[in-house]
Amino acid sequence: VPEANLEMLYLFPKYIYNKELEVLPDTFSGSLKLFVPFLRNSTTINDLVKEYVGKKLKIYEPYLKKIHIKTYSSVEGNTESNNKLQEARAEEISKFIKTITSREVESKIESKENWETFYKQIKNTPFHYLAKLPELEIKERLKKKSLIDSMDYILALNRLAEIEIDVEAIVDNQSSAELVLGSYKKAAELKDSLKAFRAQNRLLD
Repeated sequence: VPEANLEMLYLFPKYIYNKELEVLPDTFSGSLKLFVPFLRNSTTINDLVKEYVGKKLKIYEPYLKKIHIKTYSSVEGNTESNNKLQEARAEEISKFIKTITSREVESKIESKENWETFYKQIKNTPFHYLAKLPELEIKERLKKKSLIDSMDYILALNRLAEIEIDVEAIVDNQSSAELVLGSYKKAAELKDSLKAFRAQNRLLD
């Protein structure tokens, strides 16, 4: 529609806020996923990633129940070497987590080559034909430097680790915004509009 036929409509949000309304004490449990990317053949965690993950871990440290570490490598290279690389990456992440929290947490480490994601990512690219080949044939073709370099923008996305944090906490009016948000989401999922409104009110505060 031509702009000349429309008048600008200005919208002014109106939030209902009541300073006397408090969050009802509640328990909250959930999980949070953090992702750590790696460079090719590297086990070094980027400083900016460390800063981001560290901040999140410090927020939830008092409520930690379990930490799961899953590491993935891109599909090129020798499988045995890839497995060793993933184990080394998981160890680096584990060491880093121990610098944040001294709590005894259950860590489960899984490592694998990221074939499932690889197939999804090449689906609508010039490399989609690789999906029809056996895994060993794909590995063989990826030994060519020209191919691996041209695909690196895809392969790089598979070189990552996933940190899944399970938390359990009691939420009240003095809790941090992150925990109140968890309580709000729980209330919304349960369709408890009054409890959700209290949590929203606290978040606005």
